[in-house]
Amino acid sequence: MSRKEKTDSRNKITLIILLICISAYSQYDEFVVKAVYLEKFTRFITWPERSDFNNQDSVFTISVIGKTPITQKLNEIYTNYLIKNKKVVILELAASDSIPETDLLFIGNVKAKELDQILASIAGRPVLTLSDSPGFGRKGVIINFLYTDDKISFEINKEVADQSGLTISYLLLKEATRIY
Repeated sequence: MSRKEKTDSRNKITLIILLICISAYSQYDEFVVKAVYLEKFTRFITWPERSDFNNQDSVFTISVIGKTPITQKLNEIYTNYLIKNKKVVILELAASDSIPETDLLFIGNVKAKELDQILASIAGRPVLTLSDSPGFGRKGVIINFLYTDDKISFEINKEVADQSGLTISYLLLKEATRIY
């Protein structure tokens, strides 16, 4: 078995476990599930080469903008947990703040005009954007959680991911409810 086949096999197993966990957790705290999802998503996304991303001494930065209960869950879960083999730093931002260098940006409850400004300010930067607001996937958020019939699923805006230099594994794409 080639190295690529082994990696694909491991990724498929990880995805299956992720989907099982999602089903199990869907009856529990929605924001815990979403916070755990964030790390799982990163396993299926490749950031473009840059000098500090592959440096194990650098941190994986998650920024949260807008009001959302996920901030507390992220702080609880990622205090002693690694993402991409890196220590995790969580930043809370106001919608009016300029967005610093970040690997992942969770966009909480913001107005449509604010969303447009946020997305414009990071356009072309290798930032994985996530949200859980209806319609935000179509408007340019890369991964948007959907919550219907007591189940959490997600949609992916592949076009925006491509523009930002992020590569999403086909394994994650095929599990999305919708792809833009």
